[in-house]
Amino acid sequence: QGTRVVCHQAIFVKRTKAPYYNTAYKYKAELNWYFDIIEKNPELTYLHNKIPVVYYYLGGAGYKNFWRNLFEWVFLVYKRFGIKTFIKSKVYLKAWEKIKYRYPKIFIKEAK
Repeated sequence: QGTRVVCHQAIFVKRTKAPYYNTAYKYKAELNWYFDIIEKNPELTYLHNKIPVVYYYLGGAGYKNFWRNLFEWVFLVYKRFGIKTFIKSKVYLKAWEKIKYRYPKIFIKEAK
């Protein structure tokens, strides 16, 4: 589920193209970093590698601090793209989906 962006451990960017992480973000610095790379280097291309370069498990800092992570994600999208994009891209619905995914027992109705 996550941010639906490539895992930051699997991204390779030339040092000359990669800006520094904004350490003001505790959980979404990598997402902000992706946006910075794309904004500052519009000519970049990508290569999709079909060979896995990283395996990882749920349970990291963002997973353990779900609510803070979610709030930071919503705040980052709003701050970077503004209210129009925030509403148009239905960030609030995506946040709701993340909540339902993270806490399925609360939202799944038991069959009677």
